[in-house]
Amino acid sequence: MRLLLALAALPLLVAGCSDGTTVAKEDHGLVAHPTPTWPTTGCKEHSMGTIDYVSDASGAATREEAAAPYLKHGDSLEREGPQPPHFRRGWVVVTPDHEIRAILTMVKGENGYLVDSVEKCAH
Repeated sequence: MRLLLALAALPLLVAGCSDGTTVAKEDHGLVAHPTPTWPTTGCKEHSMGTIDYVSDASGAATREEAAAPYLKHGDSLEREGPQPPHFRRGWVVVTPDHEIRAILTMVKGENGYLVDSVEKCAH
């Protein structure tokens, strides 16, 4: 019975974006959260950059601290939903207007969290 309830709740935990980006959300049954989408104007093309670090690079204590340079006041950091095989789940920077500012991937090194890729609007 618990498995059936868990499977029934799955659609409440994962919401899809119109461009195929999926964001996992916690739903406590209190407020409906709009699914973030890329901006409708000025974001037809995305750019992606990767960041390489030396083996003993100093990282941040938390994912939020590592993502801080990519967030503006009022933005939130949300976990990306399930991805196809061979794709890593990222962290989505969401504006207060529920638009995607960036998608980040991070690694946890020996000395903390490091952002190792950034996808943003190209223009």
